[in-house]
Amino acid sequence: MKKTCLRFLTGRLLLFWAIMAIGMVCACTDDTPKGNEGNEGSEGDNTPSVSDVIVQMNRDVADMQQLAEGKVKVLTCMKESNGRYLVELDNGHVLTVYAEEELVKKNSVPVIGIDADGYWVYELDGKTENLMTVDGQPAPALSSAGKGTFTPQFRVGGKNFWEVSYNGSQWIQMGTRQVWDVEKEPAAAFSPFAGCSADEDAGTLTISLRCGEKKINTQVQGKGTTDAWNKFVAGSADNVLLDFSYAGYKHGEVEAPDGFACGYKIENVRERMQ
Repeated sequence: MKKTCLRFLTGRLLLFWAIMAIGMVCACTDDTPKGNEGNEGSEGDNTPSVSDVIVQMNRDVADMQQLAEGKVKVLTCMKESNGRYLVELDNGHVLTVYAEEELVKKNSVPVIGIDADGYWVYELDGKTENLMTVDGQPAPALSSAGKGTFTPQFRVGGKNFWEVSYNGSQWIQMGTRQVWDVEKEPAAAFSPFAGCSADEDAGTLTISLRCGEKKINTQVQGKGTTDAWNKFVAGSADNVLLDFSYAGYKHGEVEAPDGFACGYKIENVRERMQ
């Protein structure tokens, strides 16, 4: 009787642990993150996040200021088949100037620019105003304003207002309306650039802004490289190179050397096989 009871209890324990083990395996194989229901099929989605486009927005604003001051130079300017321009700078950045039909102003995103006097301005909720410093004065963007310049950074604060800072620690509220739908806006809504025109004969480029009267006129330095390589470096949608291994000899910067002058000669491989 004791042996029968022992076998019964042992069988029950084995069954219990088997069920626990199966439950643990099922839990481990469920890799779906909680809170992401409805996002199936998003693997490989290259849509930028809000933080990505705000980082790009801040970088574009800083590059815009540096271009206007002549502190960075334009290396190449390429127009894509979709109507956008890619402007490669000598600091390693590439500006995207979106096609006109993409530049729809959104009430939830400030459009940043520079006015005729060299001060920062922005448009938000249909109103254009000066960016102000912590002491309540208009913030100079260019040295032509006759004062020290400021480089703004932007973010959506914890209370869902747009904020600006000039040192990364003190933040000033912009506007009086909270924004809740920033993540729905396309990347073009965050761009400060309205368009650009190139004069190939003069080798110049003019960039207009979406806010403010300032126009940026600059020289296109050129790199002496092939168009294929330039589009690859800039991440152009028209890029045809699979990787950087093919772009011409040294990317087209110098003429390929004469192989015969280096001592190379033609050999008949079939003769060596006989």
